Parts: sequence; C-alpha cells; structure tokens
Amino acid sequence: MRYADHMSEPISERTQIVGLSDGLLVIHRERIWSDGAKLGGDFMCAPGVVPWLADQLERAANEQVSEVAFDYPPDHLVLFVRGGDRGNPINIHVHNRRDTAAPHGRTYTLSAMSTQVAEALARDLRAFAG
Repeated sequence: MRYADHMSEPISERTQIVGLSDGLLVIHRERIWSDGAKLGGDFMCAPGVVPWLADQLERAANEQVSEVAFDYPPDHLVLFVRGGDRGNPINIHVHNRRDTAAPHGRTYTLSAMSTQVAEALARDLRAFAG
C-alpha cells in the first residue's frame, strides 16, 4: 500500500474577503482536512491588485493560464496552477511577495484553491471593487 493512500483529504474550504485593514485588502482562507487539521491564514494585498487578481482567477479556473505574474509595488504576485494530471483536479495558487520594507511586508499565499473556490473569490473581488 502506498503512503498516499493513507493521507488525509481536504473536506471543506472557505475563502472570504474580510475587508480592508491598514489600507490593504485582507482575504481569509481555511481548509479543513479529514484528520481534523485546519490550515489557512490571511492574504494581504493593495486594493489596486483586485481587478487583475479577479481576472486571473477566472482565467486559471477556466484553464486559460497556467502561470502569470504581476508587479504592483510593493506587491509582487504570481498565480499558478498545479494538478490536472493523472485525473487529479487542478489547484490554483496565488503568492504575494510584499516588499519587507512596506507595511505588513512578507509573503502571503492563497494555496490549493479548487476551481469553484477561485471562481467564487473572483466574483467576490469584483463585488468588493464595485
């Protein structure tokens, strides 16, 4: 029997826009696994990133892009897709390497979003942007 046969599986995921904090958009993401583990955290970026992020999440969910980067200093974003091979579903990831000298400067991630969650987040981002 393979090790992977005994691995925990994600049973739910939640991604929601929290709002603005110190002028930055905050998105909270949490995944709950079958063994009870909860993984997640907050993603932060400048509100000016929102239109690009919404567009790219939709493109990734529709398999129109596999990796794309965007600089909006002090934010430096990369969106990429993994999976889709051997019958596995695709997962969409977003990393924001926010300059360390900027307020809340560090790397933020939205990891392993399903296409459905990415599409819902894109809709929420558009609504947030008004």
